[in-house]
Amino acid sequence: MKYLLIFAVLLLTFCAESVKQTSKVIDEEQMKEILKERQLLISTFNTYQYEGAISEELIDSMLSSTYIKLGYSDEDFQNSWEFYINEGNKELYEIYGNIIQDFELMKEESMN
Repeated sequence: MKYLLIFAVLLLTFCAESVKQTSKVIDEEQMKEILKERQLLISTFNTYQYEGAISEELIDSMLSSTYIKLGYSDEDFQNSWEFYINEGNKELYEIYGNIIQDFELMKEESMN
Protein backbone atom coordinates (compact mmCIF):
# COMPACT_ATOMS: atom_id res chain seq x y z
CA MET A 1 0.00 0.00 0.00
CA LYS A 2 2.83 2.36 0.90
CA TYR A 3 4.53 1.73 -2.46
CA LEU A 4 1.31 2.30 -4.33
CA LEU A 5 0.90 5.69 -2.64
CA ILE A 6 4.47 6.67 -3.49
CA PHE A 7 3.93 5.59 -7.10
CA ALA A 8 0.69 7.58 -7.31
CA VAL A 9 2.35 10.72 -5.93
CA LEU A 10 5.26 10.40 -8.37
CA LEU A 11 2.90 9.82 -11.28
CA LEU A 12 0.85 12.90 -10.40
CA THR A 13 4.02 14.96 -10.01
CA PHE A 14 5.32 14.01 -13.44
CA CYS A 15 1.92 14.52 -15.07
CA ALA A 16 1.49 17.93 -13.45
CA GLU A 17 4.99 18.96 -14.51
CA SER A 18 4.39 18.16 -18.18
CA VAL A 19 1.10 20.06 -18.25
CA LYS A 20 2.71 23.18 -16.76
CA GLN A 21 4.07 24.59 -20.01
CA THR A 22 3.85 28.33 -20.38
CA SER A 23 3.09 30.20 -23.53
CA LYS A 24 4.85 33.24 -24.86
CA VAL A 25 2.41 36.12 -25.17
CA ILE A 26 4.88 38.97 -25.67
CA ASP A 27 7.21 38.68 -28.66
CA GLU A 28 10.96 39.22 -28.41
CA GLU A 29 11.00 42.79 -29.72
CA GLN A 30 8.33 44.06 -27.34
CA MET A 31 9.81 42.09 -24.44
CA LYS A 32 13.12 43.79 -25.16
CA GLU A 33 11.48 47.21 -24.94
CA ILE A 34 9.65 46.28 -21.73
CA LEU A 35 12.76 44.90 -20.02
CA LYS A 36 14.88 47.83 -21.20
CA GLU A 37 12.44 50.36 -19.80
CA ARG A 38 12.10 48.42 -16.55
CA GLN A 39 15.89 48.41 -16.13
CA LEU A 40 16.02 52.16 -16.73
CA LEU A 41 13.35 52.65 -14.06
CA ILE A 42 15.23 50.44 -11.61
CA SER A 43 18.42 52.39 -12.31
CA THR A 44 16.56 55.61 -11.62
CA PHE A 45 15.37 54.28 -8.27
CA ASN A 46 18.84 53.00 -7.38
CA THR A 47 20.55 56.31 -8.14
CA TYR A 48 18.24 58.15 -5.73
CA GLN A 49 16.78 60.45 -8.35
CA TYR A 50 13.54 60.39 -6.40
CA GLU A 51 13.64 62.42 -3.24
CA GLY A 52 11.98 60.96 -0.19
CA ALA A 53 10.66 57.47 0.30
CA ILE A 54 9.06 55.67 -2.60
CA SER A 55 6.31 53.25 -1.80
CA GLU A 56 6.42 49.71 -3.12
CA GLU A 57 3.03 50.32 -4.70
CA LEU A 58 4.42 53.21 -6.73
CA ILE A 59 7.41 51.16 -7.86
CA ASP A 60 5.15 48.23 -8.83
CA SER A 61 2.85 50.60 -10.67
CA MET A 62 5.70 52.17 -12.61
CA LEU A 63 7.18 48.79 -13.51
CA SER A 64 3.76 47.48 -14.55
CA SER A 65 3.21 50.50 -16.77
CA THR A 66 6.02 49.26 -19.03
CA TYR A 67 3.83 46.48 -20.40
CA ILE A 68 0.36 47.86 -19.67
CA LYS A 69 0.92 50.78 -22.05
CA LEU A 70 1.60 48.20 -24.77
CA GLY A 71 -1.74 46.53 -24.05
CA TYR A 72 -0.51 43.58 -21.98
CA SER A 73 -1.88 42.47 -18.63
CA ASP A 74 0.01 41.36 -15.53
CA GLU A 75 -0.83 37.77 -16.46
CA ASP A 76 0.49 38.25 -20.00
CA PHE A 77 3.79 39.55 -18.67
CA GLN A 78 4.09 36.79 -16.04
CA ASN A 79 3.35 34.06 -18.58
CA SER A 80 5.84 35.50 -21.04
CA TRP A 81 8.51 35.98 -18.37
CA GLU A 82 8.06 32.37 -17.22
CA PHE A 83 8.30 31.20 -20.83
CA TYR A 84 11.55 33.08 -21.43
CA ILE A 85 13.03 31.91 -18.12
CA ASN A 86 12.04 28.24 -18.50
CA GLU A 87 11.80 27.52 -22.21
CA GLY A 88 13.10 30.52 -24.13
CA ASN A 89 16.55 30.91 -22.59
CA LYS A 90 18.19 31.50 -25.96
CA GLU A 91 15.70 34.23 -26.84
CA LEU A 92 16.10 35.86 -23.42
CA TYR A 93 19.88 35.82 -23.81
CA GLU A 94 19.53 37.57 -27.19
CA ILE A 95 17.05 40.08 -25.74
CA TYR A 96 19.46 41.06 -22.97
CA GLY A 97 22.35 41.17 -25.45
CA ASN A 98 20.37 43.70 -27.50
CA ILE A 99 19.48 45.68 -24.38
CA ILE A 100 23.17 45.92 -23.43
CA GLN A 101 23.99 47.16 -26.94
CA ASP A 102 21.25 49.79 -26.66
CA PHE A 103 22.63 50.94 -23.30
CA GLU A 104 26.13 51.18 -24.77
CA LEU A 105 24.77 53.36 -27.58
CA MET A 106 22.94 55.54 -25.06
CA LYS A 107 26.15 55.90 -23.07
CA GLU A 108 28.14 56.92 -26.17
CA GLU A 109 25.48 59.42 -27.23
CA SER A 110 25.37 60.97 -23.77
CA MET A 111 29.15 61.46 -23.80
CA ASN A 112 29.02 63.44 -27.07
